[in-house]
Amino acid sequence: MRAGVDLAKRVIQVHVVDGRERVLSARALAREMFIAWCARLPAGCVVAMEASSSAHHCARNAAAICEAASRPTMRFIPVKSIEQQSMLCVHRLREGHMTAHRRQDRISSWVGALGERSGWQKAGVALANKNARIPWAVMTRGIGFDPNHLSAKPVPA
Repeated sequence: MRAGVDLAKRVIQVHVVDGRERVLSARALAREMFIAWCARLPAGCVVAMEASSSAHHCARNAAAICEAASRPTMRFIPVKSIEQQSMLCVHRLREGHMTAHRRQDRISSWVGALGERSGWQKAGVALANKNARIPWAVMTRGIGFDPNHLSAKPVPA
């Protein structure tokens, strides 16, 4: 038995096949029901998961994940610890700062200039803050995101 699991924000899509590739289950589960569902799987069941930004195609992805798990050449990646994930975040932040000068958008220019003045760590924290405030502003004001928008407040020199 093999199960493909696609993790999305609100639901988890599962696709289960038996040894003869017959579909036993293909459905969406509420997130709070997923652990109980996993506990009912038989011993030896292979469970393959993927969580990605393409989660809005859940129904197709769970079947594809299940199919990919059957491939003998498929490479599986072990689950990373919290410490490993934290270190990856630091590396991605540093990489984003180091490549900001190559991009032409306003936010990259801002991050690059801030990084030169204050260092990449502070620039990364400021970017995380800005990335949290942008969707909030878009949702509360009911307007679309404008990457060329300038702040209404003058920036002190």
